[in-house]
Amino acid sequence: VDSRDWTEEITADELYQRVIDHVCPGAIIAFHDVNAANGPALPRLLDYLYSHGYRYVTVSEMLAP
Repeated sequence: VDSRDWTEEITADELYQRVIDHVCPGAIIAFHDVNAANGPALPRLLDYLYSHGYRYVTVSEMLAP
């Protein structure tokens, strides 16, 4: 899922909505460290994902045979 956090004008609310609109089981969510909106969006997003049964793993864990 491209969070589009690389765009300067995106807000924390827009980041959050974009991810929850596009996330699905097995998704890899792309975030970068270039946007201040990530800080406020991530806790809310992680809470949402956890409450909907998603769990967090590394890419290596996800792609392991």
